[in-house]
Amino acid sequence: MTNPQSTTSALAPSDPPVPMAQAVTIGRYVLHRQIARGGMATIHIARLMGDEGFSRIVAAKRLLPEFAEDADFVAMFLDEARIASKVHHRNVVPVLDLVNTGDEVILVQEYVHGVPLHWLLRTARQTRTVIPLEVAVAIAGQVLAGLQAAHDTTDEVGAPLHIVHRDVSPPNVMVAADGTARLLDFGVAKATMAGSTTPSEHADGGLST
Repeated sequence: MTNPQSTTSALAPSDPPVPMAQAVTIGRYVLHRQIARGGMATIHIARLMGDEGFSRIVAAKRLLPEFAEDADFVAMFLDEARIASKVHHRNVVPVLDLVNTGDEVILVQEYVHGVPLHWLLRTARQTRTVIPLEVAVAIAGQVLAGLQAAHDTTDEVGAPLHIVHRDVSPPNVMVAADGTARLLDFGVAKATMAGSTTPSEHADGGLST
């Protein structure tokens, strides 16, 4: 089921990628081509521009203009950043930064060189290829490990947060080039943390595959 509020997976490619007329600079980040679009945000390949020539390729989730002006949607977006930034595990794509300029809001994540799981499933279906059982089990096991890590995450003083993702779906699982499955998009996650305002009505569904 498609959730119109989903911000889509942070690294799930578009069909095809959408070029930008020109790069956009938001804070320390230069946003280049769009690689995905969801109901609330677009996802871009971006570059962190640091001091002394330092730079790094990242993925930037950019809140759409109509939502960047809505305090409720901005609060939900900030919740995602706060929740996801606390989860540290090899099977979860880490959140690196958050930028809120007042006019623009972006969530910055590690760029994963790979493809979303729904691409693999779609390709297998189109080519009538059977995904080996051991591959399917490995992906499922790694997703479960990421979910367990989220559930076991604690705050700065060691109190459990009991993070529940609530939107585990193929578009929200990246499969990296080395075969590692990594969970992303905590946009509708729920956690027992102060300030969390994610509405319960956003709990169900994900982008259709």
